[in-house]
Amino acid sequence: MTDIKHATDLLSQCKNNLQDYKRQAEEISQNQAVIDWQNVNIDSFSTIIDDLGLPPDLRQSRDSYPGIVRSLLKEINSLKNSIENLEADISLRSLPAREAVPQAQRLTAQVLELVPSVDKLHRCKTELESSSIALKKNLTIKSLLPLARNSVDDKKKPIFETGYSIYLITTRETDLDTEGLVNMYTYFDQASHLQSKITELRAEGVSKMATPLINRQLRICNDGLQEVKDFVLFIEDFLKKDMDHINVFHSELAEVTQKPLTDILFALPHQTLKVSACIRDFTHKKFLIEELDRAAQLLLMVQQFYTIFHDQFLGYFREQTSTENSLINPATLAKARAASYFGGLAGIWRLIRIFCGTFKQHPVISQEILQHKLQKLLENCTHCVSHNEEDLEQISALIDSSFHHYTAPFPYNDLVNVAKKCIMTYGTILEKMMSRYKTSKDDPNMYSLGRLSGKIEVRTANLQKYRQKTTQTKALPLNK
Repeated sequence: MTDIKHATDLLSQCKNNLQDYKRQAEEISQNQAVIDWQNVNIDSFSTIIDDLGLPPDLRQSRDSYPGIVRSLLKEINSLKNSIENLEADISLRSLPAREAVPQAQRLTAQVLELVPSVDKLHRCKTELESSSIALKKNLTIKSLLPLARNSVDDKKKPIFETGYSIYLITTRETDLDTEGLVNMYTYFDQASHLQSKITELRAEGVSKMATPLINRQLRICNDGLQEVKDFVLFIEDFLKKDMDHINVFHSELAEVTQKPLTDILFALPHQTLKVSACIRDFTHKKFLIEELDRAAQLLLMVQQFYTIFHDQFLGYFREQTSTENSLINPATLAKARAASYFGGLAGIWRLIRIFCGTFKQHPVISQEILQHKLQKLLENCTHCVSHNEEDLEQISALIDSSFHHYTAPFPYNDLVNVAKKCIMTYGTILEKMMSRYKTSKDDPNMYSLGRLSGKIEVRTANLQKYRQKTTQTKALPLNK
């Protein structure tokens, strides 16, 4: 009985396998993407098929799969009959139990021999189906660009290649091979990212007077980055008509892909010519790309400025602010100014006048007191070199709050003048240190921060002027 059960189990598995193979064969034979190729004269479109990168043995797959299906179904029916006959013999016990298992094993082996045919049928189906999808669903400007490129004659080749490069640089299509070219929206994204980093930058640990200077430099950088973004959008607007032609082509191509495969293949040469014409139109906008290169250089300069400023200068600046005897340490300048005020013959005369003033119970100012007050002014003043009336009023008010209780005109006026000169000198020192800073003093090609900032301003202004001039020229009515 054990042999009988084993044989029955083998036959049951064989029937399941045959049923599965039959289902797969029938599904493939009824697959519309596979059937469609039966109506295509592949030999007539061999060149186009090669150019599209479709499988080279597409014709062989198309011709082979019907025969494979017929042969497979015939074998399945034959084996199915043999299995049913063996099952009947086992059921009627007309076959010795010891012979049932060998015969079941023989049929199992024959069923397994069908696997290569099933696999081959799937390969045919995959090639035909993927090729149909490539034509019907994936037929886009991306797939036609290589065809258009190959179809251009030598005379028009340079024009097409220039237009093709401009299209790759300016398109919003993200799945194209840019061939090493940088798409202008990459510049836009990089500028936006750098703007975010500049916005988040905190210049902590520096004097309050340095903050406006730092903010001004960051504002120059931010303006430069904004100009890069505006310039990208300006080019986008300038190329709107050309991009609209591409969009119209996309729509027409979508209609073509709804047709039978043969019609699609017949339409490809015409569609290839159309996309080639669209691409050549971009050649006339070459002047924009030349200016985009300048925008890219501006972006690079801002990136360089930010890297130096953030990674090196701010740390150096903070260190110098607290270093004893450093030029930008408020205590250093306050000490020097106070000593100068009381030094020499003029200083001796001031001391006498101040001393005499004490008999009238006026507040006494000493070198130490003046030094302390000047240092506090330098630490708390938020403006230095400024021509803004509001800023000047704030500076005057701050100075007056330190010396208002001293007698006017002497020593009050003197003290106010010393404080103003001290603040202006400190501001000048801050500006010079920031402007002249560069990472390598030995490298003649390394720009200082001030030189780099100036170049950023100039390039930003030049791009703005170019945009305005080109926009005005574009808006001018044509002469009739």
